Amino acid sequence: MQKSDRHAKNSPALQHEAGDRAFVFAQQLSEFLVEHPFVQAAPHLKHEAEEIERRLADLYQRIWTTEI
Repeated sequence: MQKSDRHAKNSPALQHEAGDRAFVFAQQLSEFLVEHPFVQAAPHLKHEAEEIERRLADLYQRIWTTEI
């Protein structure tokens, strides 16, 4: 990888974009899947969806604290 390619991937704008995408995805996951009545009515699905939601929140936090 050329030095210029590495710096382009290290752009603060790309970090912001990744954080924003994680946030939007988390909102969509919560609104359209975690809170869905079918998922809420099935304890095993509710638990799994909430675990995915928690892991996505962790990823969101790691995006903002990662330095490349």
